Amino acid sequence: MPNEVRPIDCRIAMQRLWDFLDEELTEDRMAEVRRHLDTCEQCLPHHEFAQRFLKAMQASRAEPPHLVAVRRRALCVKRQKCRMTHLSSPPSSSDLDSPSYLEL
Repeated sequence: MPNEVRPIDCRIAMQRLWDFLDEELTEDRMAEVRRHLDTCEQCLPHHEFAQRFLKAMQASRAEPPHLVAVRRRALCVKRQKCRMTHLSSPPSSSDLDSPSYLEL
């Protein structure tokens, strides 16, 4: 049966969990894991934890806007090129790549 989703056990579901969350499985395997997670009370907490973990990791990579402004001000002072018009704008990509900016 070509479109039928095969049942999988907990071991296989957990082996495929991270690839499932990253959407790196085939459509059939995505459907298998999704069906298992929809019906298995034992695996659901692992799935929920993994989702929260990935969201926290993504959030930790985003630099808060106030830190961008602080770095911009420090860069301006260090280079003695500080003007009020530059304080409110984020650093340019060339600023971010410069060795002096990375030292801050």
